[in-house]
Amino acid sequence: MAAHVPGPVAPPPHPARRGSIARPISGRLYRIAWLFVLIPVVVLALGVTEPTPLPTPALPASFDGASALAEAETFSSLFPERTPGSRGSREAAAWVADEMASTGLVVDEDAFEAELPEGGQAELVNVIGTLPPRERGRSSKTIVVVAHRDNSGRSPGTNDNATGTAVLLQIARQVGTTALDHTLVFVSLDGASAGNAGALQLAASGSDPNSPFSPTRALAVVNLDTLGKAGKPRLLFGGDGESFASPVLVATADARVIDAIDERASAPDPLTQLMQLAAPVTLTDEAPLVDAGISAVTITTGDERPLAPDADAPGQLDLDALTSAGTAAQSLVGTLDGTADVASGTAAYVYLGGRALRGWAVALTLLAALLPVLVATVDLLAHCRRRRLRITPGLRSFRSRMGVTLWLVAVVYLLTALDVLPTGAAGRALAPDSPAATTWDVTALVALGVLGAAGYAIAWPQIRGRRNTDEATALAGHAAAMLALCCVALGVALVNPFALLFVLPSLHAWLWLPQLRDRPAALQLATYAVGFVGPAVFLVSLMTRFGLGIDAFWYALTLVSTGTISVPLVVLAAIWCAGAMQVGVVLLGRYAPYRPSKRRAGPLAWLGPRGSVPETSPTRTATR
Repeated sequence: MAAHVPGPVAPPPHPARRGSIARPISGRLYRIAWLFVLIPVVVLALGVTEPTPLPTPALPASFDGASALAEAETFSSLFPERTPGSRGSREAAAWVADEMASTGLVVDEDAFEAELPEGGQAELVNVIGTLPPRERGRSSKTIVVVAHRDNSGRSPGTNDNATGTAVLLQIARQVGTTALDHTLVFVSLDGASAGNAGALQLAASGSDPNSPFSPTRALAVVNLDTLGKAGKPRLLFGGDGESFASPVLVATADARVIDAIDERASAPDPLTQLMQLAAPVTLTDEAPLVDAGISAVTITTGDERPLAPDADAPGQLDLDALTSAGTAAQSLVGTLDGTADVASGTAAYVYLGGRALRGWAVALTLLAALLPVLVATVDLLAHCRRRRLRITPGLRSFRSRMGVTLWLVAVVYLLTALDVLPTGAAGRALAPDSPAATTWDVTALVALGVLGAAGYAIAWPQIRGRRNTDEATALAGHAAAMLALCCVALGVALVNPFALLFVLPSLHAWLWLPQLRDRPAALQLATYAVGFVGPAVFLVSLMTRFGLGIDAFWYALTLVSTGTISVPLVVLAAIWCAGAMQVGVVLLGRYAPYRPSKRRAGPLAWLGPRGSVPETSPTRTATR
């Protein structure tokens, strides 16, 4: 049955006055508040910086792409099955350790236990090679080069990531003949397909200040991943929180790519970077290190979509791409050896190809964009008070809807605790090409639907609507929803100001719905739909970044069950959904104030006497 949207209200003999029931929103105050937003916008424009890349190394890179290609194909042919914890993975680790030792590195193996995505524990191994000391001594500060050697088992992993392993070994062989100022550490990571377990172990070992991976010692990390796909090098530098690698490191890596191919490297577009700051979903090995406070950048020729199995086998590597990426990586290591100290640390920013928007200026702009809605909502509440329209029943109605959405969140976490929903490994997002990320679990969805429907049925007597709600009652319900949504926005700003990106469109669009009641239904529905732009952009990003298509909806649910999205943000999102529900029922003309039980007192009793808004009072008020 089609949704009923009230048609245009018959126009009054004279245009509705400002401040009347038909025009309750003060456009004047809203526009004046936008003037204050111009200040942080100007600050944002003036806050564009141009991080200075470190100078080109004195010794030019002598990278041999053909040798690296041959070694990558040999490695993947010898060890096509390198899934974490498997026999092939252990044999591959021994082979890499022997190759490192043959270059003169001091080799150590860091064995650790890790949780596998499909469940269970396995022993994984990071192979660590360190340049030996020399007579003149080296700085205790370290420059770390890493590449994971495991694969998912669906292909030999020639590109992902035998190419990274081959380039790592070739750089280790060549730097041994140069005079180095810093301690270089080469790490063959295990468990990238198990939630970046090897990188997480590396970051955890950095808690010891004497560790070469401590943020106080590790100046920069260069991660090598999927270097043989046709195309120019790409830089990834995101973390698991509200920070990226040092902009100097990113700009320096970009400069070394320019030296190699006379073009800038590819990078995530500004909107994707902003969403990574708002809701981090990063799958490459630099993310745990950046989150630990270590400046880390990934050089790759792939994108964030997993390679198809037939594109990740011997004979599919692009020599030009491998050569250009390897040359840039080797040159970057040489550059960092000279002056890496200024490329350390992490920061929040949006990289614009040689320029960067400061993160604090972006966050300030998003916070300022909230001001017009807050001012207009306070004025709306004052308008309701002047008209003696009680919003208390609307808040109680919102409370019931919030109970439904929070119950759904609780059901999700309950199903996660019972292993009905996927939990991933180490709280990391699932690999987009893994079965758990793309197979919709019917049992979990049915359980979620049944338990969610049960919660809704309990709340239904208090929130069920009626047709043709009078304008005054509907306005009070809308004002209550806007008050709740503004509180949600302030909570989001406290947890992560960048996440306001997902909330602001709804606040600015839904604020004006009361003044569109005399407009065509299509315009009202379109305005309501604009409020969902924020969540829609996030879902579209998952679809395009990881090639998930419709599976992005299931993947978004797994981001909650794996803990990739923090619990505070999940709770705030649930409360936002309750506000969206109330705004929607007001729009459809099916809103009714809260219907209380006569025998029990609720937690909102302090707001005033229980009871719905009298049918006659708002009508008399509206006709004044």
